[in-house]
Amino acid sequence: MGAKEKKNRFQWFLYIVCIPVLFTLLLSMVVLSMLGFPVIGKLKTVFHSMYTHGNATNVQKTANQKQTTANQNSNGNLQAAIRQLQSKNQQLNQSNNSDNQEISALQQQVKQLRQQLTAANQVSQTYVDQAKVYAAMQPDQAAKIIQQLPENVALQVLSHLQQTTEAAIFDKMDPKTAANYLAKLAH
Repeated sequence: MGAKEKKNRFQWFLYIVCIPVLFTLLLSMVVLSMLGFPVIGKLKTVFHSMYTHGNATNVQKTANQKQTTANQNSNGNLQAAIRQLQSKNQQLNQSNNSDNQEISALQQQVKQLRQQLTAANQVSQTYVDQAKVYAAMQPDQAAKIIQQLPENVALQVLSHLQQTTEAAIFDKMDPKTAANYLAKLAH
């Protein structure tokens, strides 16, 4: 083999094997560092242990340092996880409090609406009862009394009468008043 062929093989080995391997290692270290792994600290520890000629105490110190570093990393990760969980817990508590307040407000509205409905049903029942009284009367007497009632009460009573009874009472009313009531009942 000539010197030129050896040089070509060395260049091939350098360009095809060594440089890609070094690039891959460097890229892996950068990625691992970005993910939070203490690559530089580990490398320092490895090189330090390789180049130091010590006795068992150095080995113990290295082991202790590794354990301390691992504990610190683990402790830091656990503290970060605890902070995240506490933050999430606080957000959920705030959301829960606002939901409870909204539920309380909605329950209060439901209670008020039920009270209004009960009151409206009682008023409506009063008009139904009054309509029964006027239906039992003679149409001319009922017409005279209904014309004396406030307009809104008269309209409510008339709206609860049967059609035939209502027609008989309108027949006995003043034509203008009857027309006014009929127009308003139509709406």
